[in-house]
Amino acid sequence: MWSTPLLEVVTALAQATVGGADGASVSLARHGRIGTVAATDETVAQMDRDQYATGQGPCLAAAGEGHLFHVESVDEEWRWPDFVPRARTGGIGSILSTPLRATADQSVGALSAAPAQSTANWTRPRRPSSRRLASSR
Repeated sequence: MWSTPLLEVVTALAQATVGGADGASVSLARHGRIGTVAATDETVAQMDRDQYATGQGPCLAAAGEGHLFHVESVDEEWRWPDFVPRARTGGIGSILSTPLRATADQSVGALSAAPAQSTANWTRPRRPSSRRLASSR
């Protein structure tokens, strides 16, 4: 897939501002397939690849169904039985995926954030410092 500096900034901002996020990714649909176009690190990129390989997961669900999916604890998740063991083995503890929309009723992908912890404080966004943003690129 392709990436742009803008999408890399979007993932860095998501990682820096979503409380508890250790990494973030943007996945977009292109030519009938969804793929990761930017990720802050290999752990989150692998999480996305595991979703594509199994055809399951919150990123695919957010992009396909057009609403937010929050997995508070991968250890307690049941909706995606093929994906969850891979996420757990990969060091993912929790996932938040939200659709990216081209229009009100057309989702074109998803933005996902994932901490290694089993639960995360998603309600208090952090204010990113310029040093933190620079170090996450």
